[in-house]
Order: sequence, then structure tokens, then C-alpha cells
Amino acid sequence: MLYPLCFEPVYLTKIWGGEHLSQELGRDLAGKKQVGESWELSGVEGQVSVVSDGPLVGKSLDDLVERYGADLLGHRVMAVHGDRFPLLFKLLSTAQDLSLQVHPNDEQAGRMVGPGALGKTEMWVILGAEPGACLYNGFVEGYDGRDLAERIRQGRLLEVVHRTEVKVGDVFYIPAGRVHTIGAGLLLAEIQQSSDTTYRIDDFGRLDDQGQPGPCIWRKPSRWPTAMGLVWPPIRSPWKVGPAVAWPEGLILNAIALASRPGKNASEVTMVWIRRWS
Repeated sequence: MLYPLCFEPVYLTKIWGGEHLSQELGRDLAGKKQVGESWELSGVEGQVSVVSDGPLVGKSLDDLVERYGADLLGHRVMAVHGDRFPLLFKLLSTAQDLSLQVHPNDEQAGRMVGPGALGKTEMWVILGAEPGACLYNGFVEGYDGRDLAERIRQGRLLEVVHRTEVKVGDVFYIPAGRVHTIGAGLLLAEIQQSSDTTYRIDDFGRLDDQGQPGPCIWRKPSRWPTAMGLVWPPIRSPWKVGPAVAWPEGLILNAIALASRPGKNASEVTMVWIRRWS
């Protein structure tokens, strides 16, 4: 018998990670610092969520899908995705800007990652924002891309990426192929395809804990044709969707917002979303 399921969050330390999860959401991070991501519900290999309470405690999401199938996922979801959970729910906390980056679509992921790999289209709901906090999402209107390669080589691409100051409740759509980054001072919920594939364009000179620059797809000349194909032609759609309450699929977005409240978890409302489309 299925019941409202809670899962253990997976906390990931990031060089840009903030303290919002502990300070604003009251999460016990067991002494971890710079926790940039909390994976609330995941079927990604190596980070599969595990039930945290009730009769199914200790069972993984994969176990549940195998046991309950369409009763858990819904018939329409299984018709498209089979026994693979298609979504990834995260909470992100930022103390620094993330890298300027882009994600592949399904076709590109199949070529670049492997057969059957999903691309990464995502949406963000702003849950907390310090004064002046912003994000970058898509090329500015009128940019024709003629100097795209030169800008990338010179680290000047951010100059032609649309900047938006944000407030709590804002919702943003980031289709695969759109150049973007998240600024410092933000707590946001992210719902995305079940993928962890990211290609960095520019990490702004930041070094990792070993003193080395992070991997960027542009540093290998042999990958330039592929890399350019990820970002151009640009994806033309609105940068900002609107407030969560106004979005037509508000069930999904308000479910994520609910997950940010102390004592709540994205997995508690995931079954509601799934059954909405069953």
C-alpha cells in the first residue's frame, strides 16, 4: 500500500555553496559547509533517493518503481519513460555565482553522453533572494552571434547574456541549449529532467580546492563544433515565466515551493504531480 513518501535528501558540497539550507530551512547538515545542492528526489544513477520513513523505509526509488510500476509513476509517464523516474527535484543555495553553462537536449545527450541519456531542461522557483541577487538566462535581444567564438575565447560572453534581478516567487524556464547561470545570494527550487549533464562555458577564473580550473568544454579545440552547436542558434522563449501561482502547471511549481518549508520534502508531493497526469 502506497502512502505519502518521504526521502532522505542528498547534500552536495559545492565551491559556490551557501548556508541557506541550514540557516533558512533549518536543515541539519551534519557539520557540512558550502552545501550548494540538496537532491530532494532523484533517480540519477549513483544518487538514487531512499525512503526515510514508514513501512518502505530504506527502499530506493528504483525499488519502488520496480515494485509498483504505474501505480507509482502513472501510466502516461511509463508509456514515455518506461521504468525510469524522469524528474530530478533539487534545492540550490548559492554564496557565489555559478559557472556560465549550458545543458544538452535529449538528442545531443544521446550523442555526447550515451544512448538513452536524457538532456536537461529545467525550471527554477526563487525561494529566497538577497538584495540585488540576479541570474543570467539566455542571450540579450538583438545579439546576432557573429562574435560568439571570440567572446567565448576572451571570457566576455556574459556581456551578451540577459541579466535579471529576482525576488521570491519568480519562476524561470531554462530549456536545454540556453546559456545561463545562477548568481550569488539565492535559494531556489529546481525541477528538471533526470540528468546531471552540464557543460561549463566560463567559470570566471575560479579554481577548485586543488588549485585547478574546472573543466570547460571550450578548452579542447576538437570539441568546438560540438560546443558551438550546444549554444547556437539560441533558444527563443521568455526569460521569465512569472510568479509560481500564475504558471498553468502551478501544481508542479507550488509543489516545489512547498518542499522548501521546514519539515516538508519534495518527494511528499511528487506522487500528487504524477497522479495528476496518470
